[in-house]
Amino acid sequence: MDRGIQRYDSEVEGRNAIRSVKVVDQHRAWNDLVNRTFVDLQTCPATDEPFRATIESAPLVSVEMSHVTGCAQSVIRTRRHIDCNPSPFFLMNLQLSGSARASQYGFYTHLRPGDFALFDPNRPYEIAFDESFAQIVVKIPQDRVRHYLGNQAERQFSRIRPKTGMGKLASNFIASTYREAPHLSGSEATNIEHCLLEICLSAIRSERSTRLDVSCGESMRQRVRQYVLQNLRSSNLSCKAIAQKHSVSERYLRRLFQNEDESLSTFIRACRLERAKADLTLSGLNHHASITEIAYKWGFSDGAHFSRLFKAKNGLTPREYVIRSKKRQ
Repeated sequence: MDRGIQRYDSEVEGRNAIRSVKVVDQHRAWNDLVNRTFVDLQTCPATDEPFRATIESAPLVSVEMSHVTGCAQSVIRTRRHIDCNPSPFFLMNLQLSGSARASQYGFYTHLRPGDFALFDPNRPYEIAFDESFAQIVVKIPQDRVRHYLGNQAERQFSRIRPKTGMGKLASNFIASTYREAPHLSGSEATNIEHCLLEICLSAIRSERSTRLDVSCGESMRQRVRQYVLQNLRSSNLSCKAIAQKHSVSERYLRRLFQNEDESLSTFIRACRLERAKADLTLSGLNHHASITEIAYKWGFSDGAHFSRLFKAKNGLTPREYVIRSKKRQ
């Protein structure tokens, strides 16, 4: 048994499947567990509070469903992770509690309770949880996704909201399927898995068709967000510079984001802090770059200013965060 991991296995009534609960109170053990359960990625705790997280898995037939809980943290799957370990699955995440900020393909969105999204693990993505959270993660073989979505299977990242119609039906069906999965017979599991994929992927296909008719404003916001994610290392990444790059006024650009969850400046700062925190975690574990080098790498021109922002976001100074990462080895 891995250090820091407790496993609780119990036979599930009516099936030969096992529901396995894994409780983790050490970050490195958690990172290893997430990698084994889903895909290779880097997890970074967001606070200095005692780390605690769980995964509870309930397989159907070819699809596996997992209930994941955890404290504030971020997860990043990079091109290096993909090159070393490509995935034969798609991941569909249903937010149960807390919220998440997620990005893939240059698209950026918030996941709130009831929302779900389909991630392609063979493309880089990031998810940041600013508070304790719970999700259901559905691991679906690629061929099953492509069977339902065809050539729409690629670049399929977006938020499905549970307001009405297919989105609400799909969100509720994911949650209820997970609850009842341990009690299904083999033939029942086969039928329910078919219904699950039909309902959820139809909701995604419908949302995709609607999104093709996106407004000019939303199209511009997505282009700007993609540009920001591609240029986070530039110290000249400002609203003024972005406006000039996209041939619009700075006033118009700010107005585009005024009704969003966060302003453009806040979005830039949050993305830079997430990338810097990931590098600080690696620095603490492997003695890589210095704090100052990491700050400059991600577009912060003043080390003291970076330290203040980092502490305001994470409750620790960068140095304290690196020391804590070393202690967790």
